[in-house]
Amino acid sequence: MDRSRVAVLYAHPLFGQGIAKLLARDQRLEVSCEPAREQDVVELTKVLLPDALVLEGCEDALLSRLVEDLPPIPVTFVDLRENTLTAYRGRQQVVPPPATILEAILPAVS
Repeated sequence: MDRSRVAVLYAHPLFGQGIAKLLARDQRLEVSCEPAREQDVVELTKVLLPDALVLEGCEDALLSRLVEDLPPIPVTFVDLRENTLTAYRGRQQVVPPPATILEAILPAVS
């Protein structure tokens, strides 16, 4: 079985690495985890070539840059201040929002 590649790019190491460890427990996923400033996300994503992207500590405004500069991949924004997940498929926001990060990622990479 091929595993889906998920990149976790984070601003806060404790949270980003924690998210990556939780996702890595799922045998269907191959997880990479990198610190990233918002201005580096597009370039890092081009290098990592993930099937899905989880961003912690980035703003939603980054979505338009990702859509313009990358092939369409599922993007999940994790906002720990607001305790929310926002999932996108291209420019389309997933509604209702997923309850967990796995719910946001797995339908997109399956």
